[in-house]
Amino acid sequence: MQSISISIIEDNTAVRKGLERIIQETDGFPLLSSYENAEDAIRELPAIQPDIVIMDIQLPGASGIDCVR
Repeated sequence: MQSISISIIEDNTAVRKGLERIIQETDGFPLLSSYENAEDAIRELPAIQPDIVIMDIQLPGASGIDCVR
């Protein structure tokens, strides 16, 4: 089975950790990275290139929409 890589961007620690756990316990979906803010993600995601990004839209600082742009 082909794997689908995932990154998470979520400022709420409980939500981010919960998503991390779900993904890590699911076969075929490696978690490549997890960020609490858009600035870190903007800097690092281009090199990582996950297949899917789970993004919080209402982040402090740069929003999730800014990050996608």
